[in-house]
Parts: sequence; C-alpha cells; structure tokens
Amino acid sequence: MNFPYEDMTNRDFFDNNCLKSAYIAAMSATFPAGEGEFIESVRKFRDATEDAELKEQIKGFIGQEAHHSLQHKRFNEELRDKGYDVPRLEGVFEKDLAWSIKSRSDAQRLGFTVCVEHMTAVMAYDFLTNKERVKGLEPAIASLMLWHSVEELEHKSVAFDLYMEVVGDRKLLHRSMRVAMVILSYRFLKYTAKLLWWAQAQTELA
Repeated sequence: MNFPYEDMTNRDFFDNNCLKSAYIAAMSATFPAGEGEFIESVRKFRDATEDAELKEQIKGFIGQEAHHSLQHKRFNEELRDKGYDVPRLEGVFEKDLAWSIKSRSDAQRLGFTVCVEHMTAVMAYDFLTNKERVKGLEPAIASLMLWHSVEELEHKSVAFDLYMEVVGDRKLLHRSMRVAMVILSYRFLKYTAKLLWWAQAQTELA
C-alpha cells in the first residue's frame, strides 16, 4: 500500500476540525508501538498451538500488524510536518506502554491484546458500515482508515483463538477488558489534549 499522505492540504485533515483531527492523530500515535506489542504478545505463544491453520493465521496476523505500524509511522511523520507532533507523542505512548506491561504476565499481555483487538474490530466494522464516519476525512487518510479496518476484521479472532487454546481463562479476559476500556479512554483523551496543546504552543511561537 502507498497512501499519498503528502497530499494532505492542512493540519486539520478531518472536516477541518482540530478536535476530530487531533483525536485520529492521537489514535495513530499508538499504532506503531501498540501493534508491536500485539505482535510480541502473540508471538510468545505461537509455538504453543498444534493447530496448523491457526499457526498460518498467526503468521498473517504478524505480517498485517507490522504493515499497519509502517503505514501509521509514515502518516505520523506527515502530521508532524503539518503541525501535529505525533512522533513526539509516540514516545509518550511508548513510555506509558512499557509501564503498563512491565508487571503483566505473558498470559495477561495476550489477554489485553485480545481485548484491544476486539475493540478495534468493533470500530473497524463501524467505519466500514457507516459511511458518515469517514465523511470529511481527506482522501488519503480515509483510504488508510478503511484499509486498516478491512485488515483488522480479517484477523479479528486470531489472538482470541490462540488465547482460548493456550490460556482459556475467561475471567482474566473479562478483567482485561474492563482495564482496557478505562486505560484506552483515558489515554486517548490525554493524547488528544497533548497534541492540541503542543500545536497551539507551536503556533504561538511561529
């Protein structure tokens, strides 16, 4: 895939709205390191399954997630050039992520991946079935989000299937989902605010 991010006409690429644009940019900031954590949490259990079909699906999962990370890195760099310092925010998220996973077991990390993958698949389905969700997005970014959504739905059950085979603890999964809902809601609010604050500070200095 080769999305023309350089064709973005201005910083506020979503309906010319700074809040909507900063929210999507904040979400994008979490993808490179977040996708990396998904890959690592699944990879730790890859050899624990005897299911040949699941092994093949895991291979595809890892390849897709790595490609998502690459595309969002490119998008994030273009956003920095337009006025949202998303690469700087990537560093903030990497520290938050490292703090989050340092006390988690491998099973907990995989469970958290299952939960976030589920939430991502729900959002992906919404993007693909409600055209108004992408109305106002610049074409390159709309294409990125729709492509990412399709691929998320393609592998939406891989981490769950692996988890159920090698861990199988539904109570842990339920606890992980509650934690994921709180952490992601807080972080996206925090990261959106940071991007807007930094952009405003940069405007004042210019």
